[in-house]
Amino acid sequence: ISKILHNTKKIDTDTYEKFLELVDKYNFSKEELIKACLYNTSFIDYIDRYLNIPNFKLIIYYFIAHLNEILNDEKKEIFKQYSVIDYHDFKDGAFDHEWYEEMVKNLSKKDFKIIYDNVKYITVAGLHKRAQRFYDAKNNKITLEECKAKIEGTRNKDYVLIYSLIPLKDNNDLYERFIYIQEFLKESKKFGAQRQVSERRVVDIALDNLARLGGYIDTNLFIYEMEASKQIDVSDSLEVDDIVLKTKFDHLKIVIEAYKNDKLIKLPTKYNKNDKVLEFKELVKNQQTKLKRISKSFEETMCNNISFTYDNNFEIIEEGLNSRTLISNDTRPGKEGKNGYE
Repeated sequence: ISKILHNTKKIDTDTYEKFLELVDKYNFSKEELIKACLYNTSFIDYIDRYLNIPNFKLIIYYFIAHLNEILNDEKKEIFKQYSVIDYHDFKDGAFDHEWYEEMVKNLSKKDFKIIYDNVKYITVAGLHKRAQRFYDAKNNKITLEECKAKIEGTRNKDYVLIYSLIPLKDNNDLYERFIYIQEFLKESKKFGAQRQVSERRVVDIALDNLARLGGYIDTNLFIYEMEASKQIDVSDSLEVDDIVLKTKFDHLKIVIEAYKNDKLIKLPTKYNKNDKVLEFKELVKNQQTKLKRISKSFEETMCNNISFTYDNNFEIIEEGLNSRTLISNDTRPGKEGKNGYE
């Protein structure tokens, strides 16, 4: 039966009236029709019209779009009717919050549950679970703590994506999640090259999701503003006994130098465990990590030929170095985000 259902396609002589006759003849239930539609969307227009479930097609295609599965060209084209997000990004875990918000308008919870419970018929081998978890995350059925436990316990990449979808509490929550995802990426350096590439892709998609969740329409803009929102207090120098530690910028690297009587020296080993020195080094290390992230983001911006205008002064890279909030000049209708476009 599965094989027959899979290979059933509409032909030119098929009509909605003929469909009604067959449904009446065989007395198909609502759940049977939904299962069949999930298994094979060829008759989705007829089933949508017959069942009259609010946003039925939006829901069905939502689950299909958020699968980790290669799809045919026909479905890729259908997604373009619902979202500007690229199919390949969907496959790798991108989430369209606007699609979701449209989908849940006037949602029949009873009918949605039937679809949700039977969404396994869309695919094979449990690949539907990610789409279900995305929905659960948006509805606070998965907590940040659960995500962290999965990420830290098994480095589960799906939960990095889920972590980026749970509704925000406030701006501080947005910043903390941004830093947590960046730390996940940093830890990937412990693994092989192939895994690093895979985890880098997940982080890129998670940051896109998180940026959209925060109302941003450009991920690079989101990154710049997150980096600027929390300044790391790094003093120019630290005095310990008769030793003075000073920071110096060498291109994009922050170097710590030790001086005694105004002469450059090698820091004596006894200071390597000094609490003040350790704290100073940690602050400099955090600032260095932040600088690398900003540099990487600027580089990607240039490679992608993204143009910007100036707005809103803030300090980004080092104390006393004034920069500007960067706003993409993309002006696609209906895509204005939290900060708008200029």
